[in-house]
Amino acid sequence: MSSWKISLLVVSLLLGAPALAAQAIRGELVDAAGNRPVPGTLVVLLDASGRQVEGGLTDAEGRVLLRAPAPGRYTLRAERVGWGSVVSPVLELTVGRSVEHRLVMPAQMVRLEGIVVQGERRRCTLVAEAGRQTAALWEEARKALNAAAWTEQRRPFRVEVVRYSRTLDPTTLRVESERTSRRSGLSTSPFGSYPAEKLVEEGFVRAVGDSVDYHGPDAHVLLSDAFLETHCFRVQEGSGETEGLTGLAFEPVRGRRLPDVRGVLWMDPRKAELRHLEYSYTGLDLRGPTDGIGGRIEFERLPSGEWLIPRWRIRVPLVEVERIQDGLNWTERRRVTRLQEEAGVVAELRTLAGGLVRSRERAALEGTVFDSTRAVPLAGARVRLAVARRETTLAPLVVTAESARDRAARTSAVARAVFNREELEQLDRGATQLVGDVLRRIPGVNVRELYYDQTQSRSSICIENRREVMGPTRAIPCAMIVMDDIPLRHGLGLRELVTLRLREIESIEYLAPLSARTRHGKDAEGGVVVIYTLGKGPHARDRPTPRL
Repeated sequence: MSSWKISLLVVSLLLGAPALAAQAIRGELVDAAGNRPVPGTLVVLLDASGRQVEGGLTDAEGRVLLRAPAPGRYTLRAERVGWGSVVSPVLELTVGRSVEHRLVMPAQMVRLEGIVVQGERRRCTLVAEAGRQTAALWEEARKALNAAAWTEQRRPFRVEVVRYSRTLDPTTLRVESERTSRRSGLSTSPFGSYPAEKLVEEGFVRAVGDSVDYHGPDAHVLLSDAFLETHCFRVQEGSGETEGLTGLAFEPVRGRRLPDVRGVLWMDPRKAELRHLEYSYTGLDLRGPTDGIGGRIEFERLPSGEWLIPRWRIRVPLVEVERIQDGLNWTERRRVTRLQEEAGVVAELRTLAGGLVRSRERAALEGTVFDSTRAVPLAGARVRLAVARRETTLAPLVVTAESARDRAARTSAVARAVFNREELEQLDRGATQLVGDVLRRIPGVNVRELYYDQTQSRSSICIENRREVMGPTRAIPCAMIVMDDIPLRHGLGLRELVTLRLREIESIEYLAPLSARTRHGKDAEGGVVVIYTLGKGPHARDRPTPRL
């Protein structure tokens, strides 16, 4: 079996700061309707040749500062997805001077609902030769791709990504094996950087020694002149999973013999926003099922204007070489035996200062299995989950009998609560001054004291969630306590909780048992309380430590 390799991004944990030039343009973006500021819009700086040399998002006041690499003649272009673009006149920048310019964004929204796939529009044409409707689709897709490329280049976020490595049956796409890992870094892009010119010249699938590199089309590649000159585009109507979406399909121009990519950029016609990219490979000399080879990249626009890749997957073939004799000659054929899938999901996104932008909890399956012969809950049953043509056995799942009343009470509990430093400071000004006092504010949570010696002079607290009891006779377990990333056991730090004051704490996070078990395992049967002391943890900011 031949080896394989996917061109995946190695996440860098270092953020380089570009050198600042002396000359700059201070831009202001307002709407045409009422001269109101337009925040979260990408404004790019173009040099005399039309090349993009700098870019930035407008702030809440619609302002942006762009520094030019050298003196010269420049123009500004504001690109707001779903709206018309606006370009400034030529601005002259001299050494050490700053120029101010105001851009007025058109009030007319871009509408893509009227695009219909018929007749001449089915032809695949170069972007430079495209008709009005194909050009309109490409312009909106280009804005989103450009913003995604800008976000990836600046890396303004810290991300935690759940990575999946799976082996699939090439015909049914059934999952045969799976490994999961979590990684943190400053990027969500699934692809490593490889020049678009090299991909066009050498192909998107390249043999390197005894392995094969499969390259995917990221935003930088799709926007490059090399790609646009060797791929044609056409409008495609959505169906099935893409019903209601409008697609901009691309494929290699006729005559290209190198391994290449074809795909579709799917867009929401109501908002003119890019939703996801699907692609596959062309020119592969393989035998066997190849329909599953390719990838999918999803795009999401954040409220602040940046674009995120929240989910992606790449599937490449695992092959065996067959030697076939034809008379005195032997030929080799490469047959697909399995597919290797690499996938990722952004579990958490934070600013560089630690502020939470978005979080996606792990999915949890919950339900009741009944014995059909007696109409009673059935314990110990095996459950199989089938989603999107993939099926896997949920080995850790334990099915327990539970009354409808208990289940209703349990599912009404708070799943997650976070108290950041600002909230703790407000509580500390009042009567709430201890950890237990904060946790008592959460619906369904009970806090009681525990005593470890006969004098009852040293105690700790037990945090219970009475709404997640799996039966009337089951004891209520205490929540796991994790302080500064260290799980605490009875007698080893837990006793300090009764005296730890809010002014010493950076953040408190509570996870109910159902959410906690999916993240921390069976030790979190009673839930989890995560505490970070002042200046520590993902919620921490740079601030002087007060004297206590």
